[in-house]
Amino acid sequence: MLKLIMNLSVLKMKKIASNFISYLLLLFITGTQAQSIYGGIEIGDKGVKMYVINVQNTKSGTFEIQNFWTENVETASGMPINGNLAQQDIDTAGSITLKNYKKMLTEYKIENQNIYIAASSRTAMAHNIGDLAKKVKTLTNKDLDIITSSLEAKLLSKGCIPPKNYLNSLVLDIGERNTKGGYINAVNGANIFYPITVDIGTITLTEKIIKRNKQKPSLDYNQASFDYLPTLREEFDTIYSNRPESIKKENIYLSGGALWAFYTLFNEKSAANNFTEIRYEDIVLLKFIIENNFEKIVKISLTNPHVKEVLDTYSQKNLIASNSILLTALEEIPNIKNKKIFFAKQGEIAWLISFIMERSKGSIQVY
Repeated sequence: MLKLIMNLSVLKMKKIASNFISYLLLLFITGTQAQSIYGGIEIGDKGVKMYVINVQNTKSGTFEIQNFWTENVETASGMPINGNLAQQDIDTAGSITLKNYKKMLTEYKIENQNIYIAASSRTAMAHNIGDLAKKVKTLTNKDLDIITSSLEAKLLSKGCIPPKNYLNSLVLDIGERNTKGGYINAVNGANIFYPITVDIGTITLTEKIIKRNKQKPSLDYNQASFDYLPTLREEFDTIYSNRPESIKKENIYLSGGALWAFYTLFNEKSAANNFTEIRYEDIVLLKFIIENNFEKIVKISLTNPHVKEVLDTYSQKNLIASNSILLTALEEIPNIKNKKIFFAKQGEIAWLISFIMERSKGSIQVY
């Protein structure tokens, strides 16, 4: 009988231990999941953007956007006047930030330390950006990260390149006003970022081509764009010559509106993965279609919402300009057909991904 009682006691203790271990595992799994959810609030000059993302692996750069929304409000109406953010705009941006900060805490259950608030590079140019930072700090007790133009390029490298490919990749982001990016090299045991900037983007190139030909009675935009190519090539050739290591990288990661437009128009759908390999030949083909058979794309847009969104965003002239920049940026790189080219679809949240990886344990630091 005593032996039976002892056996029962042992079984009971094993069950208790098993239940306790299961409880600890549950706490660990729950805690891990909670830690993987991050929130980002970006205060831009045309509105405030909110992101909720799930980061599965900071080392491989694996993440998923769970939700994204925007509040379209004017936050920099005073900047064209005196270079300052108007007090009313600061108050508006502050209230929107506070509302969505609370939403991330309560509805999405994101831990406070996992929420980042930043001012875009355009907003950061305001002379009184410190006043906005104070407003955010007062309302949320969180610091406002100021994304300057130089910092933005560095953040692209960490947010648009998987960490395992940091040292053998070049990143380029083709925006509306400029093209920026760079690469990372290991120097004396430290990872150093080298920026690249070309003061031309989709909108600025469109404007330059039109302005150059404004005296002509009629504008053949295709021909005018072709005539501008030598100037475009010279600009990229100069940049690459000043940064010779950039053209030796095996991988090229591309982001920005120009790449979103290319991928969507060519594939007639949105990219499913954060990083998708694309072909140089396909970029050449799409440029030809945009210039010579744009009616085909317009017809597809009537039944395809993804293509329609692109055409609602960019005119044919804009698309010709963006593809001219894209092709020139690639053509000026020797041996381009043997390089691996990737579309990094989440370039707009590169800053948030960078902050998360920069502050995660064991992350690769870049200076």
